[in-house]
Amino acid sequence: MSETTTPGTTTAASSGITKRQVGVGLVLLAAAGTFALTMGARQSMGLFVSTLNTTTGLGIASISLAFAFGQLWWGLTQPFAGIVADRIGAGRVLFAGVLLVAIGTALVPFMTTTFGLIIAIGVLAAGGAGMAGPSVLMGATVRLIPPEKRGMATGIVNAGGSFGQFVFAPIAQGVTAAAGWVASLQTLAAISLLALPGYCAATRCRQPTQPWRPALRRSRPRRPVPRSSARWPTRATGC
Repeated sequence: MSETTTPGTTTAASSGITKRQVGVGLVLLAAAGTFALTMGARQSMGLFVSTLNTTTGLGIASISLAFAFGQLWWGLTQPFAGIVADRIGAGRVLFAGVLLVAIGTALVPFMTTTFGLIIAIGVLAAGGAGMAGPSVLMGATVRLIPPEKRGMATGIVNAGGSFGQFVFAPIAQGVTAAAGWVASLQTLAAISLLALPGYCAATRCRQPTQPWRPALRRSRPRRPVPRSSARWPTRATGC
């Protein structure tokens, strides 16, 4: 006897799985792209150390202090950004982080003191990169992935940061050769703003990408025991 299936059941189920896979894939690409833009803009600032030294006359030690503080601040910002993201949502934290990266990068050419470079490079740009860094991005994406595929998901997000460093370096060098180092930093700041739509992955694009939950087995309801067949304790009596 052949089994009959309702028309459209298989198609609906397969289309639902496809939509979820596409949604998760878009979220991973958005997270990787955001990490690529913020990390690429931040790490490319090392190309301007010699130019900053020549322009400001502060010396390599003072400029290196600003970069060293930025490295420390980038690491310290991430756990606090994760705590804030758990309370108010990852989208707002990512949005603020991208803005800080763009503002800090754009202000670097106008800073002529060590304190100014620490604020622009070490606080604004590095802090923004920490807010839009791997802790918040992975926290927003891993919750959508089954446990057996979360390693691959984190690898994709991390690969975005490496790809950003690979792409931004020649862009910065090319713009510097064509229009000068100030225009190059302004260009990096403008390009980093392209990561702003990435916060949609953690806020508005939730319908096709609901958090992953393990499948629960449906247990059959227990049949009520008839009152007549219930076994009641009896009192033992002697003969």
